[in-house]
Amino acid sequence: MNARRIGAGTMAAVTLVTSMALGHGDATAREPGHNLVTIEFVEYPPTGLVVSGGLLGVPDSSGAFPDPYRRFDPATGNRADPGRAVGDALVFTNLRPGTYRLAMVFLEESKFASRVLPKHGTRLADRCPVYGDSIPELTFSVGEGEFRYLGRVTRRSNPTLEGGSDGLWNTRLEWSHGDEVKVVRSMSKRKSLAAWRPLIAARLATLERGGGAPRSPKR
Repeated sequence: MNARRIGAGTMAAVTLVTSMALGHGDATAREPGHNLVTIEFVEYPPTGLVVSGGLLGVPDSSGAFPDPYRRFDPATGNRADPGRAVGDALVFTNLRPGTYRLAMVFLEESKFASRVLPKHGTRLADRCPVYGDSIPELTFSVGEGEFRYLGRVTRRSNPTLEGGSDGLWNTRLEWSHGDEVKVVRSMSKRKSLAAWRPLIAARLATLERGGGAPRSPKR
């Protein structure tokens, strides 16, 4: 899948759906915790797009993840606030303790691509739905005071002559352990994450002591 453009109408529709999902059940919403969850997302080969944000889905009262995904469940009062980009990583902060599933990754034209690509009126953008994928690492649990690194997701695109929903490209998602040390070190220097610096510093200290073995996303 090459770099794609998303029109203003499409993005407005996404914003409307998001607002509607967050607009219900405020009286029963659970209080957020103090934690941080991050996952790397990269494209191969590079398309000139970088992570700009993302969404999580929450389970219903039975513990199952409904289809289509929802960001708020009125029965449990759980909601998933949107994530933001920190380098190649997607970061979610102060989630209510519980279980979540990565649902959507938003991408936008990088600053480098803006400089080297021919001038165009609309910035390149894309969204990558991952909610329905079978990668188990995309479903995770997080508690109060936790730092969670979920690894790296690569959206790999290969040319094809068969066509399909992606035109002349076949795409698939691949998960790997990624480079947690590199990611956490980068995050420790970010002023925008100052409120979570103790959590980041504690995780970095554990990694540097050699105690950073990959953990199961759901415990």
